[in-house]
Amino acid sequence: MGKASSKLIADATAAPVATAKACFLALVCLAFPAQFSTAGEPLVQIGSIQLKGVEGRLDHLTFDPRSQRLFVAALENHSVEVIDLARRRRVHQITGISEPQGLLCIPGKSRLLVCSRGDGTCRSFDATTFQEGPWIDLGRNADNVRFDPNGA
Repeated sequence: MGKASSKLIADATAAPVATAKACFLALVCLAFPAQFSTAGEPLVQIGSIQLKGVEGRLDHLTFDPRSQRLFVAALENHSVEVIDLARRRRVHQITGISEPQGLLCIPGKSRLLVCSRGDGTCRSFDATTFQEGPWIDLGRNADNVRFDPNGA
């Protein structure tokens, strides 16, 4: 992947644990910060989004502000759930990913990166069409992914 791989830093850090049975209380709150009057006030639940058929542990999240989509790594379901926050519903499911963990939407590029604990890969997808693009093998337990726009 050349220069692009120098902008990615993957590590095997522990991630927060959640279950698919949760209704994404915090997700909706975090996605709509303009609905809160001051920064010092606590978050308030404004809705929930069910992920029917998704079972097991959820892992990392990433948000694309341009499309208002939230991407959720459903580790034990071997999928990435795509949530349209404006319509408050799941609009797509990327399947066949071996234990997805780390997710990153690259700002302004319409690219989604998915690190997989199961097979150690970092896969790329078009964040609009969900077409799979180039990928790289990072080794066992690929977990977190970050983007450095300065290439440092």
